[in-house]
Amino acid sequence: MGFVSPLVSPARKLAPHPPSLFSPFSRETVPAQSSTDFLTHTPRLGKKERLEIDLGKNACLGTASLYTENGLDRMIVRSEIAAMKKALGRSQHSEKIVTRKRRRFLFRVEDSDAPADYLKYEELRNTVWQYPQDSLPGGRNMMCENFLHDGSSLFIGVFVEDEHGVLAVSGERLVGFSYGFVGLKDKGLGFRTPDNLQFYSQYNAVREDFRGYHLGVLIKEFQRDQVRDVFGLTTITCTYDPLTAVNAYRNIHYFSMDVLAYRTDIYGEFGGLLNRLDVPRDRLFVSWDLNKEGRKPECDLRKWLRPEHCVIETERVEVPGKSGRVELEVIREVRSALDQDLLLVEIPADFYLMLQETDVEDENVRRIPVDWRIKTRQVFQTLLGEGYEVSDFCLTKTTPRRYFYVLASTR
Repeated sequence: MGFVSPLVSPARKLAPHPPSLFSPFSRETVPAQSSTDFLTHTPRLGKKERLEIDLGKNACLGTASLYTENGLDRMIVRSEIAAMKKALGRSQHSEKIVTRKRRRFLFRVEDSDAPADYLKYEELRNTVWQYPQDSLPGGRNMMCENFLHDGSSLFIGVFVEDEHGVLAVSGERLVGFSYGFVGLKDKGLGFRTPDNLQFYSQYNAVREDFRGYHLGVLIKEFQRDQVRDVFGLTTITCTYDPLTAVNAYRNIHYFSMDVLAYRTDIYGEFGGLLNRLDVPRDRLFVSWDLNKEGRKPECDLRKWLRPEHCVIETERVEVPGKSGRVELEVIREVRSALDQDLLLVEIPADFYLMLQETDVEDENVRRIPVDWRIKTRQVFQTLLGEGYEVSDFCLTKTTPRRYFYVLASTR
């Protein structure tokens, strides 16, 4: 990112920036007669300065930081006059700053009317999934489908501050994003009633070097606030790989989502870093009731870790992986005739790691994640068909930890 000057030339309008809880600008451009009409002096990059902002008849003093988007000059002003924040318009929910481990992150709803500003989301998507064949639409199409333009899509970006403490809206500082759109529950009913609308969350991603900041959960919470408070909807749906413990814990345990269906190989050929073409792309289709209280209470699995409750018997074995010797879980037995009100279905601790480490020529090693997929598919389809429902996802306190779906009978 090059040097950014906050001064506005005489022949240029100030770049539009929607007001937020820390920005008093309205959505309309403000003509500047000279560079000094807008700012009394030039703040230095990375420094906080006292500025006098002339907004027609309204003037206020505030603390400013540089805020850039696509090379346009932006300014965040934390106004000391609370009433002005409310009077100048934009929803306070559309932006927020969160501090995690002494670093600040800006969560922001994308509202740009420049197609190029949307390309950063595709760049991050490909960085995370590493599968360019499955790209987002082009910048123009993404802009058009944004709900702030002509469509029903919601783009959320997460930007990390730079070494100077400046929050810049740019591809370089983008470390997480989410993307989704409004859909229908009952396809036959269509758009005839608002109650039939739901929000489908297609992507939720965090750059690998920022996965220790709890951003995945924070993005979902920020997305929930937009869908509930701005869209006026009460349901978010999504799919996730049932063998990924990190997603299962977040969706089932933390957010209390309900499993609606088990879907088999729904994406066809879908490879990259987080999938493998020879491993079927099965997904759980889940629904999040935004009116329901969130996180479930912690569970103690010790009294249930017995053969009569554990559908899958596993064993940890050491195999020659892609990066060397590695210990992975393998399935030894599937107990298909259990008749208990509560059953446990174990999954690997890190299925993404398993996919990568078993991507070798040795067929016995390569088949490990395929076995997990095929056998757990049979387990889920059978139990869901027999009237069981996924009630929780829990982990043991042992070392190494083990991860289990909890299924309860509804009969």
